[in-house]
Amino acid sequence: MRYSTMSRCSKATRQFLRTTSFWVLCFLLLASLGALLFSEVERPSAMSRLKSKDEKLASLQNEMKTEYNMTHEEFARFVNLSSEALSLDGPAWNYLDGLRYTFETLTTIGYGAISPSTRLGQALCIVFAILGIPVTILAFKSVGELISLGISSTIAFVETKCCRKEPTHVEAKCTVATCLLMMIMLLLGAIMQSNFDDWSYLEACYFWVITFTTIGYGDYIAGSETRKKGTGNPKTKVVKSLNVAFHIAWTTIGLCVFSSVLNAAATFIEKRALAKRRCGKRRCCCCAGQQESDSDKGDTLEKYTYQPSANGRARDKIQSREDYNCMTYV
Repeated sequence: MRYSTMSRCSKATRQFLRTTSFWVLCFLLLASLGALLFSEVERPSAMSRLKSKDEKLASLQNEMKTEYNMTHEEFARFVNLSSEALSLDGPAWNYLDGLRYTFETLTTIGYGAISPSTRLGQALCIVFAILGIPVTILAFKSVGELISLGISSTIAFVETKCCRKEPTHVEAKCTVATCLLMMIMLLLGAIMQSNFDDWSYLEACYFWVITFTTIGYGDYIAGSETRKKGTGNPKTKVVKSLNVAFHIAWTTIGLCVFSSVLNAAATFIEKRALAKRRCGKRRCCCCAGQQESDSDKGDTLEKYTYQPSANGRARDKIQSREDYNCMTYV
């Protein structure tokens, strides 16, 4: 029995290591493939952009040299000072900016467009993030579980009351339903955001995918004037406030739905794994019982095979011990 237990543990460990190695290998292959694809797709545009930058700087330097007799060192200093002056532009840190920064910190999105510059603010951010992020995760997880429970209950109710049948594969159906809800959130959010910020629909979809997955590159930011199309008038403060409010509200709902997707998928995977483990244990118990019965019931098998019945007739012969085991455990 002890050897059998150790053997099962060793087998489970080997299976776990094989599964882990498989997923790690998949991750490495996916990362390598992504690096190759993105570098090949984005390199031409990047090289063209850098070339255009060098050409514009050279043209500006020639103009400054012609107009003001500026040397190369003076021009380089002028460019550096101009870059430093432009980099000083930032948020005014009103209440709306503070709310937006706090939200991006607690949700771990972190677009990077707004961040504290003082030591006190940075220290406060460390404490706030350590205390607030776990609370945020638990809150979103609880709401996600509630959404999954509501969808599962709705599926069970519809199948029981309307379809007049026992609910089946509820976890799988719940996973599909939450994924569809996530897609609806993404598409509707893209429509709204493309109207708010004058983005294309693809840009808006890209923005919401980056937001809902909490990647937060920061190249597209809701309410940012740098990504506006055309040369229209600047948006009013009211419109900007509505844009940010919509962004925070929609992101909160979307993160809760995304949490429900993960929760439904995890429940489905766990139940499938549990069913497989139970099936494996049942088979192991059958095999163990079969081995014990081979030694304990050998004589009984022979007696059962050849012992006459009470009325003098011989019982039906069982040709082999395997037949007996099949009759016993099937």
